[in-house]
Amino acid sequence: MKNGSTRRGKQNYKCRDCGRQAAGCQVVYLPPYSPDLNRIEKCWAWLKSRIRKLLPESPNLRDAMESVLKQAAS
Repeated sequence: MKNGSTRRGKQNYKCRDCGRQAAGCQVVYLPPYSPDLNRIEKCWAWLKSRIRKLLPESPNLRDAMESVLKQAAS
């Protein structure tokens, strides 16, 4: 469940699918946005660091990106 506004009291949660009261269900609140928990953020950071290293040696940004992506795919 995404962290909504500020109200988080003991409420009677209902099943989203059937509308019945959720018996035995536990509501789990997700942490606020955390790039450390998101795998794609680590992937983008890795790709960007590799591109930055190759950029001075490459004729343009596109060539540097293609080179890094080819290395990552192999």
